Amino acid sequence: MDKVITNIQQGIADEMAIVVLDLIALVEARVKNQGKNVDGAYFKPYAKKTVEIRGEAGLQTSFKDFTFTNTMWRDLDLLETRIDGGNVVNEVGFRTVRSSKIYDDNCEREKRQIIEPNKDELELIGDSVLEWIGEKLDNYGKDNN
Repeated sequence: MDKVITNIQQGIADEMAIVVLDLIALVEARVKNQGKNVDGAYFKPYAKKTVEIRGEAGLQTSFKDFTFTNTMWRDLDLLETRIDGGNVVNEVGFRTVRSSKIYDDNCEREKRQIIEPNKDELELIGDSVLEWIGEKLDNYGKDNN
């Protein structure tokens, strides 16, 4: 029976890892494509000097998307998924110290977290989880009839 429980927990952990990666992608897309924070407002505009530099580099300047080098976004990842006391624990962060510092500096300038899921993103992911659970229950019912 312990092996069955372990297999179920591992299946849940694997699915939750996918869900977390999807959530990261949703937040990243909102910030990079719309320049909006968790509340739906735009981040502070780029400084005039930054607008000039970004313009010369051919990057958009109409809203802040935190993408000059893309280092921060490239290194944002699910670092670990583990089962701890029956709970699935997902650790999201940056793969490098440099990216972590870039993120911290950006948050300090903004006076808020940049990478934070909003209500709609959480609901979408929640619906995905419920759908996955429903599929597993349906399959379980079919396997045991």
